Amino acid sequence: MEKDREGVTALFHAVTCGHTDTVLALAQECGADGNNARQDGATAEILAGSNGHTATVMALAQEFGADVNAAMHDGATAVFLVAFNGHTATVLALAQECGVDVKAVRQDGVTAVIVAAEKGRWLRSAGRMLMLPGWMAPRLSISRHKTGRRRLCRC
Repeated sequence: MEKDREGVTALFHAVTCGHTDTVLALAQECGADGNNARQDGATAEILAGSNGHTATVMALAQEFGADVNAAMHDGATAVFLVAFNGHTATVLALAQECGVDVKAVRQDGVTAVIVAAEKGRWLRSAGRMLMLPGWMAPRLSISRHKTGRRRLCRC
């Protein structure tokens, strides 16, 4: 499948817009690879999840065999971007039906729960992740950022 300078293919455009039928057609008719990554390491699964396209995320994982735990260069996986954007249904689908690692840690030591909490998504996505079996919440505290704003920090 053709790529542009940044490694973007037609599949990336289809998943970003949540066009699940197009995603499946690209896989079946064109042999698109759901595990290809852009230059920054983002895969189709990461892009679909970050936009909250739950049906597309499920199709990529179940029909395409896309790696739900594939990580970008900084270590962020689909669950990080899904939690960051507050897509609760997609977080639950990834965790309960696709087996995503909700305990994944980025290179800087941050987890998806911390990302969600910092973005004010605590009660929606991060709170739901905490209810998943086997999830252990990191200890969190409030500190002052150098700008004077309060922020959530790992302890």
